[in-house]
Amino acid sequence: MSDLPPPPPDAPSETPASGPDKTNKDTATHILTGWWHDLIVALSFLTILPVRPKLPEGQDARAALRYGARAFPLAGLIVGAIGALTYAVCSALKLPPEAAAFIAIGAMIFFTGALHEDGLADLADGAGSHKDKDTRLRIMRDSRIGTFGTLALIIVVGVKTGSITALGWPDHVATMLLGSAAASRAFLPALMRFIPPARADGLAVQAGRPEESQVVLAALLGAALALLFLGPVAGIIAFAVGAGTAAFIGWFAKRRIGGLTGDVLGAAQQMSEAAMMLVVVALV
Repeated sequence: MSDLPPPPPDAPSETPASGPDKTNKDTATHILTGWWHDLIVALSFLTILPVRPKLPEGQDARAALRYGARAFPLAGLIVGAIGALTYAVCSALKLPPEAAAFIAIGAMIFFTGALHEDGLADLADGAGSHKDKDTRLRIMRDSRIGTFGTLALIIVVGVKTGSITALGWPDHVATMLLGSAAASRAFLPALMRFIPPARADGLAVQAGRPEESQVVLAALLGAALALLFLGPVAGIIAFAVGAGTAAFIGWFAKRRIGGLTGDVLGAAQQMSEAAMMLVVVALV
């Protein structure tokens, strides 16, 4: 309603629309606008889409990540859709299932700019070292990839492509990719919230800690999407396994490098996604 003072009693006036309908409409618009902004924040960092959120002047997009954390599963859903569509096209072109699976995973990697895969490789190289914590962190910042990182990528990509090939049918592959890609990103806000940064700089420090409400909303949204696309039984089991995998990566990182980095988030996403895909295949 207007903030202007009411007119005198004898002056004609037009009362603006008010009441429950307008209040509900304004509330719904506010909610949708907030979720849309958070999705843009998530997409601007988690994908190569040329989108830029509206931020206060001088604020970096990374600093806004904790405010858009609840939309991580939605960004993952879009990534999964890219993979599902790519696999469907390859299948329609009668490509071998193995080739179609590799191309689908490649499309998802391209769409995310290999952000998570880079984190997986860096964590494997650093945490796999027998050096001290500071040296492990320096190794993780080295742009060169080592033996542990190479093997980690081969294993995880192999698990994913093998899972896709095992399912075969495009509709089954689509539900698996959509559910696992969305849910695996729902675990990241919890790691950001509860694991302290391993460094005094870097993504973990710049992004900050999401509010508990962001963590809860991301988890609920990820669980709902897992149940929707994977089914009630497979969805519950896969989500639990994915959450356990992400928690293990967080514990492992805290033990080996002292806490959280952006690479740890990438590794947690990749490992939990692969674990969820294995569960789906096992339950078919």
